[in-house]
Amino acid sequence: MNDRVLLTRQALEAYRNQGKGTQAGKRLRFYCPIHGGDNQRSLSLDPATGFFRCFSCGAVGQLQDKRDEWVEQRRLQNQLQAGGRRRGPEPVNATWTPPPRPEPEPRTELDEQLHKLQDWLPGSPGARYLDARGIPLDLAQQYGLGYAPAGEWPHLDNQGRPCRQWKHGRLVIPHQNPAGQLVNLYGRAVDVGTDQAPKELRHDHLPGPKGNFNATALLKPAAILCEGAFDALALLAAGYPAVALFGLAGLRWPWVKARRVIFGFDADGPGQAALNKLAQEAVLLGKEVYFLGAEAYRGHKDLNEAWAATRQLDLGPLGEAEEERAAILEAEGLTRAEADRRALGLE
Repeated sequence: MNDRVLLTRQALEAYRNQGKGTQAGKRLRFYCPIHGGDNQRSLSLDPATGFFRCFSCGAVGQLQDKRDEWVEQRRLQNQLQAGGRRRGPEPVNATWTPPPRPEPEPRTELDEQLHKLQDWLPGSPGARYLDARGIPLDLAQQYGLGYAPAGEWPHLDNQGRPCRQWKHGRLVIPHQNPAGQLVNLYGRAVDVGTDQAPKELRHDHLPGPKGNFNATALLKPAAILCEGAFDALALLAAGYPAVALFGLAGLRWPWVKARRVIFGFDADGPGQAALNKLAQEAVLLGKEVYFLGAEAYRGHKDLNEAWAATRQLDLGPLGEAEEERAAILEAEGLTRAEADRRALGLE
């Protein structure tokens, strides 16, 4: 069996030996049986689902009995959604298949428009917005960002007329598929005063299916997944390749070829709720799951705020990869980011 099941068994043993644990809202807190050696109840367990996470070492897994129960429920749910019915007792299959979703088609008609918008980025309000957030212009250009002055953002309605988002100047970030093909555009309004504008005017995507920012990184042995593009850009500026999902619905598991998944979601309530759902799915797909620790956020709600304020990002404890990172740092004299990339398989 793989390490994921081993961690699950260790957590199950701790769960039984420690009684009810310490109540923390709807969750229980235990001493972590995986890394041990401290007096902190750092392992958080959801007794309803059996999923656990250690905030010290980053270990994640699920109690075996709850895993089997949850997988069976999801299997039956998928059967019902597909119109199938269960016929008699069947063994639990400890795998989960993501529900099918239509693939976004490459939009070659946007390529020429994006090239024009990329030419407008240097010296623009978009470039100044990036600079305020600690994102170098050359990095933004390397990853295909552009700027759409007011009246140039290509968002049209069904009759081909400009939508109200059209009037704002926008920093433009490409959506791609893992092959690197353009499938959509995201525009962040950067006009003076737009930070106070309604969210639907500040953030806009063109009509049609979404992709991911820097989606080609999903093909590497490990991938860092973020909610928003500016969190991914902050990690890229700090030396860590990252992917922006553009929201929870932007994750397409068939695109994720990485065996190891590192989540860098917002440290607020909605971000953590989204994280729990995706982490459960990742475990069922057999992925190694890691979470960025509190060190990465430095007291801020997301990675971009932390980077903009300090110009520093640290992935924090890497769980099973921690020892490998330490050995690389000692033997090869690399920077922390370089050692992290090699230890995690991000290169």
